[in-house]
Amino acid sequence: MDDVKDLRSVLLVDSNRDTREMYAIALRAAGFRTIETEDARSGWEQAAILQPAAVITELRLGPGPDGIEFCARLKANDGTARVPIIMVTGWSRPDAHERAQRAGCFAVRVKPVTPDDLVALVVRILAGA
Repeated sequence: MDDVKDLRSVLLVDSNRDTREMYAIALRAAGFRTIETEDARSGWEQAAILQPAAVITELRLGPGPDGIEFCARLKANDGTARVPIIMVTGWSRPDAHERAQRAGCFAVRVKPVTPDDLVALVVRILAGA
């Protein structure tokens, strides 16, 4: 694959399949191509290979690295450092949001986040990128 970023792709990393599917359906309806993974390890692999335009992840990703570590590693990699990351989480604790922003998240949203609101956020972020 070329080293050119796919400007219409969004990587969804969330351990909850229903959440991934809900957001993927809305993003595809808005013209985005989606790549879905359930954990940080496969998320890192897909991000490195596909260089998506944006990443949407959850704070808690199940066993293994959490969303904070996932984001920090993306930001530490030259190939993915500039990819905007949106954290969508059920955690409303301010310290979790601060940690996510320090790890490189562009935006943090607390669930429930409607698919339409998430698509609008992705569009705004990519328009300003």
